Amino acid sequence: MPPIDLAPDEGLVRSGATRHAGTCGRCGLNGGMPHGSELECLRAVDAELRRLRARSLWLRDQRVELLRRHVYQWQDARDERAVRTNGGKPGGGVPAGPLATAARTSDPS
Repeated sequence: MPPIDLAPDEGLVRSGATRHAGTCGRCGLNGGMPHGSELECLRAVDAELRRLRARSLWLRDQRVELLRRHVYQWQDARDERAVRTNGGKPGGGVPAGPLATAARTSDPS
């Protein structure tokens, strides 16, 4: 494994992008002031990873809830459309699925 380059990225400075005064040259995190050692950088990176993980989990939960709501809205709209087109009966009066096929083909009378 190649050694880690802890020097600041000179390419950013040359390209015209500026670093904030509180950005650490070793790890690149903005913590108010540059870290004094690699150990402080490691601790700051670990803390940032914990924050990002918590944010990621929260966003995933939000996505699940939004998707659930979207599916329910879609199902409601589909059911309303079916009621309008089938004369007031949702789904045409016959449930969908393999049992519905058997129910349509066999006549109980």
